[in-house]
Amino acid sequence: MGLRIKEAREKAGLSREALAVRLFEMDEGLDLGPRRSSVATLVRSAFRWEIRTAPSVRRLAQIADVLGVPMHWLATGEEPSAPARSPEAAA
Repeated sequence: MGLRIKEAREKAGLSREALAVRLFEMDEGLDLGPRRSSVATLVRSAFRWEIRTAPSVRRLAQIADVLGVPMHWLATGEEPSAPARSPEAAA
């Protein structure tokens, strides 16, 4: 997962710091109380996500949103498949 985060971040033209700032700005609208991350903490986290530690599901969704890639792809490396068509739709 870390390599995909790094790849998507680089394709988006963002540094780890820029990604951290975007994530911090997303957190600003949430009431996270004392758990709210600082930009410096997010920069360290962005480095760890690319090396070894998987982010939380909430954070992974935010990363995918900022980078403009499907969360499923970040998590699995697989492109999301199209929804299966129901038999009624085929008729």
